[in-house]
Amino acid sequence: MFEQAAESIVFFVNLFCWTFAKRDILTEPDVAGMVVNSKFNRRPFLTWPAQDAILIGMHTAELEGQSLALVKSRDEGASWLTTVKALHGFLTGRGANYLFVSRRQEEVSKGNNKPNTGDPKTLFWKIGYNLDKRRLPPWLLEHVKFSSFLIQNSKLLNTISGEPTTEAAGTGSRINQCYIDEAARIKELDAIEQSLDAATISQVHVSTVYDGSQFNRNVQQKRVQIFHLGWENNPYKAFDRYVDESTPLGINCSWYKAETLGTFTNKRMLARSVAENLNRQLGGTGRYLLPSQLIENYRADAEDMGWLEPIHTGELVFARDFDGDAPTINPYRLGEGDRRLMKKESAAIYFRDFDDLYGIERDGLPLEHPSLKLWVPLLSDPVTGQIRPDQDTNYAITVDPGAGVGRNPGAMRIWDLNRQAAVGTWSSAAYSPEDQGRIAVALAIWFGGLNPAIMCWETNGIGGAFGKKTVIDYLGWYAVFMRSTDDKLENLDSTKVGWFSNEEKKAELITMYGDMIANGEVKECDGDALDELKSMLRTEDGSVCSDLMAIEKKSDRMVHGDLAIATCQYALLCTETRLDGLSVEQRLQMIKAMEAEENPMTPAGIIRAIEDADAERAQARGRSEFIRGGWGSDLT
Repeated sequence: MFEQAAESIVFFVNLFCWTFAKRDILTEPDVAGMVVNSKFNRRPFLTWPAQDAILIGMHTAELEGQSLALVKSRDEGASWLTTVKALHGFLTGRGANYLFVSRRQEEVSKGNNKPNTGDPKTLFWKIGYNLDKRRLPPWLLEHVKFSSFLIQNSKLLNTISGEPTTEAAGTGSRINQCYIDEAARIKELDAIEQSLDAATISQVHVSTVYDGSQFNRNVQQKRVQIFHLGWENNPYKAFDRYVDESTPLGINCSWYKAETLGTFTNKRMLARSVAENLNRQLGGTGRYLLPSQLIENYRADAEDMGWLEPIHTGELVFARDFDGDAPTINPYRLGEGDRRLMKKESAAIYFRDFDDLYGIERDGLPLEHPSLKLWVPLLSDPVTGQIRPDQDTNYAITVDPGAGVGRNPGAMRIWDLNRQAAVGTWSSAAYSPEDQGRIAVALAIWFGGLNPAIMCWETNGIGGAFGKKTVIDYLGWYAVFMRSTDDKLENLDSTKVGWFSNEEKKAELITMYGDMIANGEVKECDGDALDELKSMLRTEDGSVCSDLMAIEKKSDRMVHGDLAIATCQYALLCTETRLDGLSVEQRLQMIKAMEAEENPMTPAGIIRAIEDADAERAQARGRSEFIRGGWGSDLT
């Protein structure tokens, strides 16, 4: 029997291997297609015909020295297929070496130092799941040694190893077959392929499709043999499949309808997600990042609800130098008073409706249109008497700084985090990046709230002059978004401020914000922002911009998509685990890191100023929960 299993990989998998099922699909008439948590997770690996063909294809590719691409729908067991394929050679061959590569090290192995330990999402956990003595005969495992990134069979001299994606992947190795997981998400795929060419003559690239990726180009150009593993091949999902020419694949079923329309979850899938994650459409939904119907439907509903009409339009006005001089709309004229912004002197900043700005000094700045639109009522603060937005909530400000001074403008969005709503938009081309930094801090001070408003901005290019130079170094505003140094949101040990973007991140973030709109997770009130989001596309060279850039005599704001970029950063805040600003300890760590870059500011002085300002404000509002050395309340 074992000899037969060695000769037939399909027989081996169905006889010896197991899989771990998280969900089941219901088939009863009233709930047909509903996805529920599985009651029985551990199951024999009983393959379907499409899986049999892929197993045989990978086995043949190894024997004949060929490479192939496995184009998959999500949650179809493709990763499991690669692990049991490697396991077959590992347990039945001799002198065989297999390598698993994924874009992040923790996707290969994370705490998986022996079978059934570590993170179940990793590839090595799936391998270890089938190397458990409870599932395989002990005589097959007596010479197997399992560690985090290397599994050895000392009797047969076989290995299974794992590496993250680097251009040196597989260097110096001799590998029978290499499996690259989520290949479409790997930017360096071409370089990794070339590196692996010296180590193996058989590569298996496994992925859902992703518009603009090297994986997509490989499939489109048919550079390798191509296999598909789609939802339509899954007998549990497509149990009642039927011909439907209105769908991209010409096939439909109860599960597909429920999944795409959100029948049981009330979360309708975006067209792009359906195209890439389910239907494996290499061109996605076209060049546009968001389906126009989504934006049009949302806009129609928002207009019916009366959301799109601003409650106030106008400007922030500054009492120059805090000394009672003539008020101005030019933030640069704050002069030496800027330093006192750290103590939150909000009395020096106030709002004037556009129609009431007559007599306010403009310092030569154009005021053809108001810079600031508000979708929030202004209330009288019972303590100070100031007219400000609601102070019993929490705010955030997201920014796409612009070159200004008559060229492309900067854009800022203000968010009520508790109500998950956009409450303000600022946009103007009349200010330099440094002045935009002053205005951003002034907005944060004026909006106030239970905690200091968190600020996030695009740090590329002029973002440096806006952010670190003005917002942090000069004005001392430290309630800022912190990104991890390796761009992993789960890494909290970070001293990098703001959002460092590239075209791929822009596209991903816009899509994430579209998901939030579709699922009712944000209240968007700015019709201009909706129009700009709808216009955002990805060009053939991979750039992300507005389709209006081809239309002459449109404003720079419409051309560059800065309002869309400022807006979609809200999705970044919602995926980041730290929404409560920074503790004093976190601020101190960041300041120390900045001092290493020869920052002249002293940590002790800044920390003390921040603590004093927070303590004074808490006392003025009658709040006693403030404790020196930390914030008085969490932002939830």
